[in-house]
Amino acid sequence: MSYITNIDTLSALLDRLISENIKLYFFKKDGIDENIEHQEKVISSIKDRLFVLFDDVYFEGKYEYISEKRTYKPEDIVETLEELINNDITTGEGDRANLKESTSDNPSLKHFTRNHKLIRKANEQRAVAKNKLDEQFKGLIENVEFYCVQEHDEKFDLDLDKNAPTILHGSAEWHKKHGSELNVKDDRTYWTTRGVKDWHCYMDYIRYPLSLTHRNYDVALVDGRARAMCAYVALSLLKDGGHLLFHDFTHRGYYHGVLEYFSIVDQSESLVVLKKK
Repeated sequence: MSYITNIDTLSALLDRLISENIKLYFFKKDGIDENIEHQEKVISSIKDRLFVLFDDVYFEGKYEYISEKRTYKPEDIVETLEELINNDITTGEGDRANLKESTSDNPSLKHFTRNHKLIRKANEQRAVAKNKLDEQFKGLIENVEFYCVQEHDEKFDLDLDKNAPTILHGSAEWHKKHGSELNVKDDRTYWTTRGVKDWHCYMDYIRYPLSLTHRNYDVALVDGRARAMCAYVALSLLKDGGHLLFHDFTHRGYYHGVLEYFSIVDQSESLVVLKKK
């Protein structure tokens, strides 16, 4: 099945999601409760459609779409999601400016023309950005290998269990506050918190990258389950000078044990960039 630009492609859904969130912002600003509730339903439905799209292209292993042809100039090309957001905002600003001008006592043709040019340029740039996003998404889906590894009953690994007290110790203050604890039994370290399964139930998931033939990665990203243990495994996968991106690191003290092996070199909100010591 081919997706169609402006109807059901990734870029179309993202564009609509951005637009609906902009509307939500103004409804909240104006305190229009009925519209706020409506917008939240629309936004939730768009997110559901995005999840379906991601599932479909993942299992198909490809992303086929019909792009849109526009009468834009090459120098107008924009390539980032940030620019798509800015163009959506600009279009809305132009529309509101024209509405204000049309209801004024002395409407100006000069102002109408300026606002129309603003809207036209933003719309053209939106179209280019959407085509570019779909092109990049297609390249990602069709040139990346995905592996799904399921959780299981407890399994053990001599090296990981030996180093687990260091990897998992994190922040003692955080553990005390959140009621989590480390338990050592038969030379095996268990970590229990908030009803989450112990990391031994994700051993296949943690160790799977070690089964791949490739080594010496420039960058690795850790997110999802058993992140601290995955970060430890990444030590043997990264090239010298390689970097590990660790999501939700800054505010979760139980991940900070990995700083025995890594140093923080950069940070963006809760994401940190780590480098092997």
